Amino acid sequence: MTTDQRPLILVVEADAEQRKALCRALFQSGYDTLAATSGAAAIAMLAQHRPTIALVLLNPQLPDMSGEDTCRYLFKRHPGLRCLIYSDTHDAALIERLLKTGPSAYLTKTGDLAVLTEKIRALLSGPSRP
Repeated sequence: MTTDQRPLILVVEADAEQRKALCRALFQSGYDTLAATSGAAAIAMLAQHRPTIALVLLNPQLPDMSGEDTCRYLFKRHPGLRCLIYSDTHDAALIERLLKTGPSAYLTKTGDLAVLTEKIRALLSGPSRP
């Protein structure tokens, strides 16, 4: 989904139903989306579309790569990238390790898409990453 003047978000989510629901909710909230089902797909899409991707929304539980490895790879090649980790994990050590790899923020999945879109708005309106 792409339209002029709407920020583009890369949604990285392995679960098909959640991916579709996220893309639909983000589109209804004023964002265009690209969707990836794996770390490798996210890396390929980001390489192809990087200048236009405003933010990556990443569930780190992926079928082919760990969330940490995916983040390390993304931030090594795209250091200014804005990324929101969106997961249902409550493992504080894992969350801390993920955030150390470069993402802008972590948000626990609650099913409240208004909270998600507000967090995305806040990240996009703040300064870009160095």
